[in-house]
Amino acid sequence: MKRIDLVFETFKKLDKGSGLTTKEISSSLNMERSNISKDLNILVRNKLLYKNNSRPVKYFLTNYNNANIVFHSSMDKIAYLFPSLIPSIKLAKTAILYPPNGMNCLVIGDTGVGKSMLAYMMYEYARSLNTNKSMPFLHFNCSDYSSNPQLLSSHLFGVKKGTYTGANTDRAGLIEQADGGILFLDEIHNLPKEGQEMLFVYMDTGYFKRFGEVSHKIKSSTRIICATNKDINTSLLDTFIRRIPIKIYLPKLSERRLEERLTLIQSFLKEESEKLNIPILVSYNSMLCLLTYDCPYNIGQLKSDITLSVANAYSDFIINNKKQIKINSPDLPQNMKLEISKTLHKEKKLLDSLENYEGYFIYDKNTTIASHSFLKQKHMILKSFKEFITNINITIINKKIDADSLFDIFNNYLASIRDNELNYQFNLNNSAYETIYKKIITINDKFKLFFTDDILNDLFHIHIDMIYDRINNTDIDLIPCINKLTTLYSDYNLLTMKFKNIIEDTYNINLSNQEILFLFILVIYIYEHK
Repeated sequence: MKRIDLVFETFKKLDKGSGLTTKEISSSLNMERSNISKDLNILVRNKLLYKNNSRPVKYFLTNYNNANIVFHSSMDKIAYLFPSLIPSIKLAKTAILYPPNGMNCLVIGDTGVGKSMLAYMMYEYARSLNTNKSMPFLHFNCSDYSSNPQLLSSHLFGVKKGTYTGANTDRAGLIEQADGGILFLDEIHNLPKEGQEMLFVYMDTGYFKRFGEVSHKIKSSTRIICATNKDINTSLLDTFIRRIPIKIYLPKLSERRLEERLTLIQSFLKEESEKLNIPILVSYNSMLCLLTYDCPYNIGQLKSDITLSVANAYSDFIINNKKQIKINSPDLPQNMKLEISKTLHKEKKLLDSLENYEGYFIYDKNTTIASHSFLKQKHMILKSFKEFITNINITIINKKIDADSLFDIFNNYLASIRDNELNYQFNLNNSAYETIYKKIITINDKFKLFFTDDILNDLFHIHIDMIYDRINNTDIDLIPCINKLTTLYSDYNLLTMKFKNIIEDTYNINLSNQEILFLFILVIYIYEHK
């Protein structure tokens, strides 16, 4: 066995998930640290190991920088934690991605639902796609100047010198300042008729004139995100509404799932604990109140009420020299305490699923904010798929291939799907999968036998349903792995390609190498597994 192979095998035996140093490997093998360091760095270059920048440097089997396989952006994280926002997030991404400069959009929702937050996340998403490009983000609240249409227009479009007393020089407006980036116009319903007309001319042409200008036009590639909490049909011009192709609705807190409200509550409690740098304990009844009370001003009010509750408990902690900050019912604002007498079966079932200590839920800086929704199932399956790809790649590249080892890895992935399939919610149209199924079982009898097994067919259906979720799931170079499989199992390569073409044609997608590797292993499994 080569030294580098011995180092890698030893690393896998010693690794507990928290990383290993050169010294630890060197001590285990009784070899020079310089040689071990050299081999470890070769393994890093080959993407079989990963390292951080700590002192001493630690090496890992999985990329600690890319451990989260779901959250490619802040919007992905929000969609994972709050599934009711998935349609909104999808539209928000569409507004950013559409060439050449995205599409103007209108965010609609009541006070406190998170319109400003979504606008900034859209900006972050756009910036992540153009890391080498300077991209400003300007936030302007139209209500600040709603009583002065001329001043409002001058802020948006700029002012030509001499237009009014005090306009001693030409002044750039927000649309000009935000060129190449995003201008977020909050409370757009306060923009007067004249301002709306000027704005939709800019949306149509990409050109605008400064306030007071007669002929000179200025070009800008600013993307406009508007927001309103009013009925757009009564507060905005029809001609203005027609210029905005994407309208994103954000649901009220009362329209969102109970599980999502719990995640919000936990997030705000963790934030307060981090500010105070002290754990916060919340009683069972207090959590019930937070889950059930009427919160007409939505997320903004929920956050404010939680902050007040923490502040009341903190005062008691300081004044009475308490050992811990504990939120009990008397610490809650009065409006929270009205629902507790109701029969709350669903709420209690949800709280009973959480860990508590002597009737209190504890939140501190180390608290993990997780999804309590069905998307947690998908997260676990995605994590398992990434482990499947990583382990298959390591096994094929670094070992003499043993079919049983491949099948063990494959079965672990199937087991993960099986463990998370209860109440799984499908994204894709079932008729498309039926098309795939009918084509696959005609390939030959081996395929028909495999896919007419209801359990295996159901597991594969879930796997296919998540095909878009796995895009950009891994950055491992899988070509050497696929090439080695092609050499060793050349008879199955044609079947794999036929399988690949069926899926690509049905879903109008170009399958990545990780998808092809999975299909290759599946074909081997269908033919070789006993």
